[in-house]
Amino acid sequence: MTFEIKNLTLYQDLLFTEDQETAIMRTEELSIFTNRVSMKDMNPDRKCFLTDEEWCGYGLEPGARLKEGKTPEGIIPAGKYLFVQFFLGNNEKDEKKEMCGKAAEALFLEASWQEIPLKDRVYLRTLIEGDKKVCQLFREIEGKKE
Repeated sequence: MTFEIKNLTLYQDLLFTEDQETAIMRTEELSIFTNRVSMKDMNPDRKCFLTDEEWCGYGLEPGARLKEGKTPEGIIPAGKYLFVQFFLGNNEKDEKKEMCGKAAEALFLEASWQEIPLKDRVYLRTLIEGDKKVCQLFREIEGKKE
């Protein structure tokens, strides 16, 4: 599969929480990974592109606020990113891990070819659009803030 890598600017933070008492969208969730592949690695193991998974909850409804004193479990901060998205098929459970690994590798390779320094944090946002599941991977570009 070929992935179309895009430059993306997020103009505001995307917030995620595990708090069931907050107005959340169960059709949107976030996991954060660490990329353990450096630009010097010539033949990296695909498993190293997405390590140390941390599930961060569901997206906040537009206009929703966390209770006083609560902080979100996950944030995709406003900034500049390399971004890719793809749809999952019917075999989503098996397919998701493999496709996310391939997409993370594609982001890494694109950054290498264009000499774009990326931060090691990888954001996986999963959305349900109609009857399809969409996965989006974000890698923040080093030194680029809006």
